[in-house]
Amino acid sequence: MLGPNLGIGDVDTIGELNNLSNEVGVDSIECGAALGVAMEAGVAEFGDGKAAKDMIRQIGEGTYLGRILGNGAKFTGQAFGIRRVPTTKGQAMPAYDPRALKGNGCCMPHQPMGADHTAGNAFETLRTTNPLVIENQVFNSASFKFGRPARHDGRMYLYQAAFVKDPNLLVRLFKAKYGWDITYPEIRKLGARILEMEREFNTRAGASSIIIAYRVHA
Repeated sequence: MLGPNLGIGDVDTIGELNNLSNEVGVDSIECGAALGVAMEAGVAEFGDGKAAKDMIRQIGEGTYLGRILGNGAKFTGQAFGIRRVPTTKGQAMPAYDPRALKGNGCCMPHQPMGADHTAGNAFETLRTTNPLVIENQVFNSASFKFGRPARHDGRMYLYQAAFVKDPNLLVRLFKAKYGWDITYPEIRKLGARILEMEREFNTRAGASSIIIAYRVHA
C-alpha cells in the first residue's frame, strides 16, 4: 500500500515509508491507503516518494494535514470530499484487490472487522477456484470466516494455507498450547461463537450492521 498503491516503485523508498510509519506509530496498510486518498485529492502527485515521506512525518508532528491522515483513509476521504475510498466498515483494504480475488470480495463486507486482511484471504483456494469467477466464492468465504477467529484465539495470525491442507494441524496446535482435547468441528464452533461476540460488540458500539448480501460480481 506504500508502494504501487501510491505509484511508487523504488524499493528503498518503500522501505523508508514503512520505517517512518513504524516510527510514527501508524499501520502501514491504513497509512498507505490514506496517503493514496490524499494523492487522489491532489495533495501530492502519485509517485512522489518525497511528498509521501513528508506526509507521514506530518502525522507524527500533528499538523493539520497530519491529523487528517492519521485518522485513516475513510476520514481523509471525508475531509477532502473524495468518493473513491478503499474501505469496508471504515477500515482500509489491504493490497489483496477483491476485483481480482473475488473470494476476498466476499470476506471483507460481511465479517465484523471490515477490510481486515487476516479475516480470510481466499488465495489459499487458488488451486481449486478461479479467483475471477463467482462460483464457490461464498462457500470459501464462509469457511475462512468461521476458521479465522479460532486461529486468532490461538495467536496464529494469518497462516491459513497449512490449515487448509491439514485441518487437524490446528487440533494438534490447540492441544499443544492449551492442553485441550478438541476436534476440528469443535474449533469451528468456537470460531462461530467468537464471531457472534464480535457482531454483538459491533451492535452495542453502533458499528455498521453485518452485510449478508453477496455482490462478488461487481
